[in-house]
Amino acid sequence: MIDLSPLYKYAVSGADAASLVDRIITHDAAAMSAGQVVYTPWCDPSGMVRQEGTVFRYEEDRFEIYAAEPAFEWIRRNAVGYQAEVTDRSAEVAMLSLQGPHSRAVLDAATDGAIGGLEFFRCTRTRIAGVDLAVSRTGFTG
Repeated sequence: MIDLSPLYKYAVSGADAASLVDRIITHDAAAMSAGQVVYTPWCDPSGMVRQEGTVFRYEEDRFEIYAAEPAFEWIRRNAVGYQAEVTDRSAEVAMLSLQGPHSRAVLDAATDGAIGGLEFFRCTRTRIAGVDLAVSRTGFTG
């Protein structure tokens, strides 16, 4: 188990959320379905890679971006003119990475929702001991 809580976590929501996320990442955010996760770089206006991270599409108009380096002000500057709200959730969201050959079975037994069939780079909402949480299958170790 690895504590990933130090990652920066940004929520992007609103009518133009997909358009804003499309503006800042190289992956086609508009083509992502709800429950899909992508690992992608994002670039500055010159096309130079600024950094990389994971982008979660939870709903049609709700994304979350997780990054190792701060990017809140940069994302907010890119949001000018879009009907999208950008929120820094870094201090309020904890993240744990459970890895290994039995991780899905352990999580499936611990959660209220069956996650054993969760596909790679997908996420779902569930509960553990009455606490709402998101589970994704995005680990680098398989």
